[in-house]
Amino acid sequence: MSLPINPVIHRLRKMKLSFSANFFLLLLVFASCQKPSGVGLDFIDDPLEAGHTQSLIINAITKPEDSLATTKRSSTVLGTYEDPVFGRTTASIFSMFYLSTSNPNFGDVSCDSVILSMTFKGFYGRLDPQRFQVFELTDRLYEDTIYYSNQTRAFNPVPIADAIIKPRPFDSVFVNNDSVAPQLRIPLSTAFGNFILNAGAANLTSNTVFANYFKGLKITALPVEGVARKSGAILSFNWGHAHTKITIYYRSRFGTHGNQGKGSYSLIINSKTPSFNHFIHDYTQRPTIVNQAFSPFDSTQTQMVFIQGLGGLKTRFYLPNLTSLTDSGPVALNKAELVLKAVPSTLDKDFPTPSRLALVALDSAGKSLILTDFLEGDAYFGGIWDATKKEYRFNIARHLQRVLTGKEKNYACALTPTGNPVNPNLLVLGGSANKEKKKMVLKVTYTKIN
Repeated sequence: MSLPINPVIHRLRKMKLSFSANFFLLLLVFASCQKPSGVGLDFIDDPLEAGHTQSLIINAITKPEDSLATTKRSSTVLGTYEDPVFGRTTASIFSMFYLSTSNPNFGDVSCDSVILSMTFKGFYGRLDPQRFQVFELTDRLYEDTIYYSNQTRAFNPVPIADAIIKPRPFDSVFVNNDSVAPQLRIPLSTAFGNFILNAGAANLTSNTVFANYFKGLKITALPVEGVARKSGAILSFNWGHAHTKITIYYRSRFGTHGNQGKGSYSLIINSKTPSFNHFIHDYTQRPTIVNQAFSPFDSTQTQMVFIQGLGGLKTRFYLPNLTSLTDSGPVALNKAELVLKAVPSTLDKDFPTPSRLALVALDSAGKSLILTDFLEGDAYFGGIWDATKKEYRFNIARHLQRVLTGKEKNYACALTPTGNPVNPNLLVLGGSANKEKKKMVLKVTYTKIN
């Protein structure tokens, strides 16, 4: 059975033991009431009968990923990198910021400085300097709208920040003499600070009103000129952290004595603040082998296939001769193991492979469906990176058994990194015709039913 992907998946996975037990009991009841058939016989593991093993042909192809919903996530990503296989990837942030208190009264003040601080959560790539730019949005965002990775919002083309910064995700920083978690700190223009300070009481009564005055920011990154072909990083941030905010430092226009007349005010991110990521993948400089992967049809002659997070690339495959297993009668699948081997020459410690892959079935419209095998848990389903063998393995016997018995259609399946909307990991797999003995293969063990 293939199921539509939705949030209930997390509950099902937590229930996998009881699900498996109940499902098995149902099969026993079914078997006692019905004549023998192929249904459910993928549970059979009789060493006297399960002696048939066969490797099936796989047609595989690399395809661009569909746009991804990236709205209001607890993690967000920013940055740019150059990869020798995949080219340049850039992640930008579009976000509103809310008032930390309603009806702030600044008085007659002027801006000293403004800092956009974002608390680090991780990174992918090399910690080279990047050129960070910040722009003020001219189109606001809305709390009840889902935004996708291929969308943007209009913005003022004059940046309010343009700074070259070397990210330091391991170094704590001192703010007001307090040590706080590592941050990316981008100085914004004092003109922007004064724009907020001079908003006037009518624009500061609530976040709904404030959102029409200050619509938010676009935060993006550019590579520093002259960077190497392998450089840069995608930086991950905790978007709900207390120190992810805009801080405006100001002073009274009438002069100060010591700290008198000085103050600060923060614009914050919370669980309701609209924000999303926008991704750009530039494949114009990709090697010829990657171009060959962008074939218009599934192929058994593919040397390599490619997987890339942040809505980049996915691998789609199809089993054209699956039904040949039943040419001489019905069979029960004991195991159907998909073996995916990474191409060693493409492995790079700075751009590691995904820790695990997601494998889904596709329907006739290309919509992703959960495989029945997934509900049985990691130990059964697999998909976890084996650093020793440099490979991934999946068991999809239940899904294929349903295809053979006509309960599922033999449409394609797709491979992507898990956590695709915020996971930038890259992977090159041996394709259907790889010459380095890294060929993608499906090994099927089955029992013939007389």
